[in-house]
Amino acid sequence: MDDIEWSTCYCSVFDECYVRSSASRKPEPVKQCKAPAVKFRPAQRGDK
Repeated sequence: MDDIEWSTCYCSVFDECYVRSSASRKPEPVKQCKAPAVKFRPAQRGDK
């Protein structure tokens, strides 16, 4: 699983936002979470 890279952005109920990625163990504070340029689309059965 070392070849999979990921990142996620989340905001607390206090409007404090953070980005966490597979490259870093510590969340990094950000002003806001932005939508990705390419929307995630999970593979469907029969997709190649």
